[in-house]
Amino acid sequence: MGIAYCPECNETIAGNYCPECGTKSITKNENDSPAADSWREEKDFRKLVKNPEVQAYLIRFSGKSERALSAKEFLKRIDQVFAPTTGISLEKLMDVMVPVYKKIGIKTGKSRTDTFDYTIQEVLLKVLCSLVKRNLSLQSVHEANNGVVLVAEIPSSMKTFGGELVVSLEEGPEKTKVTAAAQIKGQLFDWGESKSKVKAVFSDIEEIEIDF
Repeated sequence: MGIAYCPECNETIAGNYCPECGTKSITKNENDSPAADSWREEKDFRKLVKNPEVQAYLIRFSGKSERALSAKEFLKRIDQVFAPTTGISLEKLMDVMVPVYKKIGIKTGKSRTDTFDYTIQEVLLKVLCSLVKRNLSLQSVHEANNGVVLVAEIPSSMKTFGGELVVSLEEGPEKTKVTAAAQIKGQLFDWGESKSKVKAVFSDIEEIEIDF
C-alpha cells in the first residue's frame, strides 16, 4: 500500500498535492524492501520500530514511566507518527524544519550536541525508551537518508507552560551524532526545565542497556 508524503514539508499527506505548500506528493510503498534479519541492521526506521523484539523492549520501559502509560497506546502512536524516508539528507531536513520552530514566538531553551559509539539503531531505541520512561509524548518523526528527527511534547508543569523536545540523530561512519534541543513556549525563564530535559536524553543514551 502506497504512502503519500510531501518531499518539501516531509509530512504524510492525503491526495496528490500538499495542502501547505502545493508540492506534488511522492508515493512510497512501505513494502518496497523486506525487513532486515536483525533490527540492529534495519535502515528503515519504520520497520525497526515494528520489530517484535524492539516493541517488547519499549513495553518494558512503559512500566518504568514517571506516569503510567499504556504500552499499546505508545506503540500505536509510534506507528502513526513515523514518516516514510525521503531520501534527503538530515542537514536538508533541518533546514526545512528550523524556520518552522522559529515562528513559535517568545521562548527559552537549551540545546546540546554529542557523539556516541553506538549505532544509530541503538541510539534511536535508547531515545524512544527515554521518551516513554519520562512521559514525553512523541508528536512527530521525520526521516532522512542519514538520520532521523524526533519531536516530543514537554508537558506543562508548575515550572513551565510546556513545550517541545527535538532530538536529531545523524549516522556517521563510526559514530552517531545526537543533538537535543528543548524549547519552552511563551516564557522568558523555565527554571531549569529545558536543561533538565536535554540532560536526561544524553544520560539515558549512556545508561540504558540493550540486552537483546
